Amino acid sequence: METKLRVKLIEHTPNPEKLVAAAAKLCYSDLSGDEIM
Repeated sequence: METKLRVKLIEHTPNPEKLVAAAAKLCYSDLSGDEIM
């Protein structure tokens, strides 16, 4: 059985580690997103 997927890249970020870390920090911080970044 063969399965074919169709994947479309809709966006990318040049620094994914920084973005993920900022999102995690934003969950627990009283700071705004602009202050964290």
